[in-house]
Order: sequence, then structure tokens, then C-alpha cells
Amino acid sequence: MTQQKPPIITLDGSTGEGGGQVVRLATSLSALTGIPVHITNVRANREKKSKSGTVKGGGLKAQHTTGVKALAQACGGTTENVVVGASEFKLFPGGSETSLAFRQTENDITIPAASAASATLVFQALFPYLLFSKVREPKPVRLTIKGGTNVSFSPSFEYLDQVMLPTVEAWFGVPKVRREVKKRGWNTGSAEVGVVEFEFTPVAAGRTLKFEKPGERGGVTKVDVTMLVPVEMRGEMELAVRRRLGGVVAGKEVEVVVDEGTGHAARVYVMLVAHTAGGVRLGVDCLYAKKTKGVSAKVIAEGVAGEVVGKLVKELERGGDVDEHLQDQLVVFQALAEGRSVVRGKHAGRQDESSELKKERFEGSGPFGTGSNHTMTARWVADVFLKGKGVSWSTDGEECEGVGWGKEESC
Repeated sequence: MTQQKPPIITLDGSTGEGGGQVVRLATSLSALTGIPVHITNVRANREKKSKSGTVKGGGLKAQHTTGVKALAQACGGTTENVVVGASEFKLFPGGSETSLAFRQTENDITIPAASAASATLVFQALFPYLLFSKVREPKPVRLTIKGGTNVSFSPSFEYLDQVMLPTVEAWFGVPKVRREVKKRGWNTGSAEVGVVEFEFTPVAAGRTLKFEKPGERGGVTKVDVTMLVPVEMRGEMELAVRRRLGGVVAGKEVEVVVDEGTGHAARVYVMLVAHTAGGVRLGVDCLYAKKTKGVSAKVIAEGVAGEVVGKLVKELERGGDVDEHLQDQLVVFQALAEGRSVVRGKHAGRQDESSELKKERFEGSGPFGTGSNHTMTARWVADVFLKGKGVSWSTDGEECEGVGWGKEESC
């Protein structure tokens, strides 16, 4: 008996944050669930340049078309109108079985890039799907993505490596992901395409992700510093960062964990990761985007240090389990995990150990809850695709009863 295909889901891409997040998360969940998706008004809240000037309605960018086409190949699906600039498109998954049909060898997957567009955003689109790849015996998937590693309006490789992946590994039981930058990619200075590699074993058949977060957030115990700056700026940058951190986390360890020369005056990137006693990682960063010609290394260093430490102060004052950017990246893992998860965006207190959703349940539609526009939009997309599987949220969106993807009844 032929299984009936589920009806297509249509999403208005101008909803909520109205950018690329809707594209990435919706296509990832479409491939995973086998539900076709039609997205209209793609990135309608983003700007693009035209002959008449800057207008709204960005359409698909290269990183989006790369991710959607890769997902379609992986699930044996097809697409319509997945081209750069498209304001609407469709993805028709081949089914809920993950085939990895497009890999060049048995376990190796390479995603090409036409530009220095963010490799990390492509990874975020592919990862939830590949994480549940169905194989008779768990085998490592080796994923190579070409693109930008340190580019504007995207999480850097360092953020993925030091904040996002360690958190999902520790809190949700995601299998350990080996990751490495083979070559850095930048969109500052002259654009340069980089290469990143990932290797991980998919979740075993019949197994699920389960949320297990440590207790209270606790105070800051140390701060890790990443510095990707021209060699001639290195000394000034470390001095500026340490001096400003001294007024925020006095007496705590400050360690430079990544220290690389960029070889270009316009390539300046600094990230801080605050570790807390409760196992929380709060990440903030700054990719310098102002003019560097004729500006001294000291002036640039002071400006970058002031900005990035200022961001850290705001995150510490928010008091959450996660920084603002990580909260929206964890939504899909909350929705797919088995049982109750709680991710506080601010003023995190003692965690209730009960396995049941305690707050009033969300029963509406559209972006919801507290947090950033990205976070509220991510909840909306996850709810649309997984509500029929039993996902449930508190009205503030921070508590989630996940579907336990990986169990036979979910797949």
C-alpha cells in the first residue's frame, strides 16, 4: 500500500524575524519529517540593492540555495525555484528516511560554495537532519562545507566550536562532533572562501535526545578569548581586552584560547566566552566592520574591546542560561528532544526537576514567547512542523515538551 504524502505546508517568510532563519529551519524540518514546504516572501524583511536603491525583500542568497539543495539531495527530494534572488520556493522531500544519497563516498559529504557566504549557517540547516540519519549501524558522517568562517551577520566557526556545539552535546546528549577549520573564509577585506570539516555519528536508531542541564547558572569562573587580528595589532588587542575585562570579572581567569594572525588589516575578529559554575557558556563577539586605513592599531583595539566587553556585561545582566543568540539555536533541539526542557533567556533561577510542563501551554499560532525575534520565530516554525507529533510549549516559550524524535512513533 502506497503511503499518502502529507499536505504541503506554506509559510510566509516575512513572519517574525523575516530573514534566512525561516528558510534554514523550515527546510531542515521539512526534510526530517517528510512534509513538503512552500515558503513565500523569502527574507522579506531584509534589504537588497537595486537600480533604484536599497529596498526590502532580499530573496534567497547563495548560502540558502546551497543549504536547500543539499537537503533535497540528502533526502532524495526535489525543489522548485531554488535560485539566488527567488522570493518564493518549494521543497518536496523524498520521504522521512535519511538516505545521504548525495555523498561522494560512503560517508563523505562535501558542500561547495559559490562565495564566502556563511558555512556555519549551512551547517545549522543540515545538522538536525543529518543527526538523525538512519543507518543500520551508526557510522560517522564526515561533512565538509566551503564558505565563510568569520563573516557578517552569522555565527563564527569559533562560536559554533566553543558555545553552540559544546552546549548541545552537554545538555541534549548530541553525539560528540569533531570540528576543524581547514581554511578561514572572510567577507571583510577581499572576500575569501574557507573550508570547515565536521565528523559525527548520527543518533542510533530508536534513541532520542534527552535534556539534562546542570543546576543554577552560577557565577563566572573564567573567560576564554579568541583573537583573530593582524599580527601588528595583537599586543594592543590583548591589553585592551584584559584591561576592560578586569573591571567586569576581576580576579577570574582570562585565557587566550585562539590566537591567529589574519594577514589583512581589515580582518579583525574577537570573541569572549564566559564560563559559569553551572556549566553555562555565554558567547559574545565583534567582527570589525569600520575603516582601518589610517586608523591606529590602538584605536581599533580599544573600540573592539569596548564593544565586545560591553556585550558581555549585557549578557551577564540578563541572567539567562544562554546568550541571546544561542537561545534561538537551541529551539530545534528542544522540539526534537524527548520530554521536558527548560532554557531560560534571562533571570535563570533554580530548575524545577519535574519532567512535566509546568506553565500554561501555548495554544496560538505565529511567533511566540519571550526572547529575541529570532527565538520567537524559531518556535513558530518548529511548532508548525511538529505540533502533529506532540510538541508543546509554555506560553513564554522557554519550556518545551519535545517529540522524542528517533522513536519509531516519531519517525
